[in-house]
Amino acid sequence: MEMSKTMDEKMDAKEITLSSYAKINLSLDVLGRREDGYHEVSMILQAIELHDDVTCSYRPAGVFAPGEGSAQRIRIRVIQDEEDAKRDVIPEDERNIAWKAAALMMERFPSLSGEGEITIRKRVPAAAGLAGGSGNGAAVLLAMYHFLQEADPEAAASLSTDELLALGGKLGADVPFQMMVQMKKNEELDLSGSPLACTCALAEGTGTSLTPVSPLESFIVLSTPPAAVSTREVYEGIDRMEIKSRPDNRELAAALQRKDTKMVQKNMTNVLENYTLNVYDIVNKTKSEMSRACSGGVVLMSGSGPTVFAAVCSKEKADEIYEIVSREHDICYLTRTIA
Repeated sequence: MEMSKTMDEKMDAKEITLSSYAKINLSLDVLGRREDGYHEVSMILQAIELHDDVTCSYRPAGVFAPGEGSAQRIRIRVIQDEEDAKRDVIPEDERNIAWKAAALMMERFPSLSGEGEITIRKRVPAAAGLAGGSGNGAAVLLAMYHFLQEADPEAAASLSTDELLALGGKLGADVPFQMMVQMKKNEELDLSGSPLACTCALAEGTGTSLTPVSPLESFIVLSTPPAAVSTREVYEGIDRMEIKSRPDNRELAAALQRKDTKMVQKNMTNVLENYTLNVYDIVNKTKSEMSRACSGGVVLMSGSGPTVFAAVCSKEKADEIYEIVSREHDICYLTRTIA
């Protein structure tokens, strides 16, 4: 114990910045409600280049000056553009999933007792069906794991990738996939060689049973209309509806592997549109507008909404769609999938 304490006291404050990517749903099927109240789902998740920057600073307990204390203290700061800040009020306290991620790792691993500071540069719209908040939580959890590798190599080595993802699942259903993406794309983590590091996956169960699949290569135009869509409301609403068209996600995964564009497009279906588009007129209008601008591609809602995206192969076509849609919609991005 004394040796461990001495090592901790020699450690300096640490800092790492990770990219926290947005995701879209290439498909989403709801298979029914479970006894625990959650829903069984089957869906293909795809990461896109639109991302937040998450910087985590950490000071081990032994670094504190005398009398400063060593309690687990976490501070969080969110940086947004002025208009974004007016629209999306993101908490800077324990309600933020990024804060919860730091607290989870500190509580699980005593060697991480100390002080953490999190700064999030937001670009991904909040509560938009893009898993922006979940991505922030994933980034903080992986940053804390990175710090653990130095603070307590033995504890870090004993934690398998599956167990690390399971910790993410405690924070939310979208967090494990976001962790897999960040493992793939953030070289600082030295986890890109993991068989679970990927940018596209088949998600089953409650969304946390994940199988990497070949990614879609496409330009993406997305628009987030000003609608506060409740995920819980959408899932409860879909329980009462008859679903006439569902994706075949096994077929979609195979088509992505073969780069069979026609079969991919056939199975790009989101059953939650049956509820959201019928209840939220502005989301329905956004999809209609984008569909008119898009030819030769697919227009789909991501998650439970409200974000709608167009996927096209041509950069020229993507530019054209973006020019048309951005005239009427403030929140509009031209990006692409991450292969």
